[in-house]
Amino acid sequence: FLPLSGYFNYIESGNRSRFENEYFKRRAVLSVLTIAECLENKGRFLKDISNGIWVICEESSWCIPAHQSYPGLNETTIPDISKPVIDLFAAETAGLLASVNYLLKTELDKKSPLLTERISFEVKNRVLDQYLKHDNYWWMGFTEDGPVLNNWTPWITSNVLIAFLLIEKDSKHRQKAVKKAIKSLDKFLETFPEDGGCDEGPGYWGGSGGALFNCLEVLSMATEGRIDIFQNQLIKDIGRYRYRAYISGKYFVNFADGDARLQIDPYLVYRYGKKIEDEKFQLITGERRLKASKLAGIDEIPAYVRTADDHAMLEMAIVENIQRENLNPIEIAIGYQRLLDEHNLTQEMLSDRLGKSRSSIANFIRLLKLPAEIQIGLRQEKITMGHAKSLVGIENVQTQLDIYHDIIAQNLSVRQVEEIVQNLENNTYKDKDTEEKSKNSNNVLPKYFEDIQNELTDTFGTKVQVKSKNGEKGRIIVNFSSASEFERIISLVNKKQ
Repeated sequence: FLPLSGYFNYIESGNRSRFENEYFKRRAVLSVLTIAECLENKGRFLKDISNGIWVICEESSWCIPAHQSYPGLNETTIPDISKPVIDLFAAETAGLLASVNYLLKTELDKKSPLLTERISFEVKNRVLDQYLKHDNYWWMGFTEDGPVLNNWTPWITSNVLIAFLLIEKDSKHRQKAVKKAIKSLDKFLETFPEDGGCDEGPGYWGGSGGALFNCLEVLSMATEGRIDIFQNQLIKDIGRYRYRAYISGKYFVNFADGDARLQIDPYLVYRYGKKIEDEKFQLITGERRLKASKLAGIDEIPAYVRTADDHAMLEMAIVENIQRENLNPIEIAIGYQRLLDEHNLTQEMLSDRLGKSRSSIANFIRLLKLPAEIQIGLRQEKITMGHAKSLVGIENVQTQLDIYHDIIAQNLSVRQVEEIVQNLENNTYKDKDTEEKSKNSNNVLPKYFEDIQNELTDTFGTKVQVKSKNGEKGRIIVNFSSASEFERIISLVNKKQ
C-alpha cells in the first residue's frame, strides 16, 4: 500500500524510505516473477504477475515523492494525475511494464486482453506521450539555463527508448522519439572530458556510462547496426574509465559523490568491453587465487592462456563464481540451474565437474521451486538453508508462506520447522493456526494504540507493531532488516530522549 502520507512524510521530514521500500519492492517482485515465468513457462506465476501489473497501473503516480515537483511542468508536492511526471523511476517503470508485455503478452491475453491494453494505455499516457509533448525537462538537455546533465539523461532515455520500441505502434511517433533521444544523448556526451571520466564518481558509472551503453545497444539493435558508435574514441574511453579508476579488490578512486568500495556489474562491464573491442586480457576464472598470490607477494603463478567463445567463457565464469564462499543458497542454485540449462549438462555431469555430490546439487536446485517471497527471505538470511529445505517439501504454496511467516515472527528453529512439517499430514499446523486466530479475534487493537502504531511507523520509517490485550499491557515491536537500519533506529530513539 502506497498511502498519500508517504508524500507528506517526505515533505515534512524528508523521510523517503517508507514509501520507496514498498514502491521498489513491487517492481523487484514483478521482475523476478516475469523472469521465473519465462524460464519455467508453466503459467505458475501468471496470477501474481497480473496482480503486480494491475497494482502498479493503479498507482496515482510512478514518480517517487522526492522527484514529484518539476518547475514549469508540475509544481505540486503530491501527484496530479492530469500532469504525469517523468523521473528516473517513472521511466524505469515504463520500461519494465513494456518488457513484461513484450515477453508475456500471449499468455496474459489468455487471461484477459484488457490487462495488456491497460499496460499500453498507462505507459503511453504517463511516459511516452509526455516525452514527445515536452522539451523542458532539464535532463533532456534542451533548456539553456538548466543544470549540467548527469546520469538522469541516459538512465531515463534508455528506459524511454525501450518503452517506445516495445509499446508504440505508430512508426512516426517511434521515429520522433528516437531522434529526440539521440539529440539528448549528444547533449549528454558534450559534458564528458576527453578521457571519458565520470564527474559524478565511479559509483555513478553504472547509471551514467552503463546507462549510456544500454541506450547505444538498444539503438544498434533497433536499427540492425545502422546506428553504431561503439568505435568512437570517447565512447571507448567512457567504458575504459571503469578499470582506469580501479585500485584493488573492491576499491576505486573515490571522489565527487562516489564511494571508495563498489560492487560492479560484471556482465555490464563485459558487454561494454566486448562492444568497444577492448584489447586488455580478460580474467575468466581464478580471480580469488590471483588476489591471494598478490597478497602473498608471489610474482608469478601458473596460468593458461586460451581462446574461448562466449559460451565457454560463461560456463567457466559460472563454475568459478559458485565456488565462492560468501554466496547465498539461492545464488548457488541459480548458478547450478544456469549450467544445466545453458550448457546442456545433467546433474551427474555437473557433479563430476564441480566435485559436489548429486544430492547436494539437487537440494540446491529444488530451492528455486519455493515462492519468490521465501527465496528473497533466504537471500536476505531471514531463514536458513535448513528452514528452506523443510519448506520446499510442502506442496501447498500458501502453507509454505504461512510457515515461513511464522519462522520469522516466532524465530522458529530448523528442528521446530521439521516437526511442523512432519505433523502436516495430520493437519495439526492448520488446526493450531486456526485456533490461534480464534483466540486473537477478540483482541482488537484500540484506536488510540492503532494511531500510536501508525505514528511510530512513520517516525522510524519501518514497520512497528503494537500488541495489547484489552488496551492494558502489551508489547511494541520495531522491525529492522539490517545492522545499519538497527543503528538508524537507535539513533532516532536517542534523539527523542
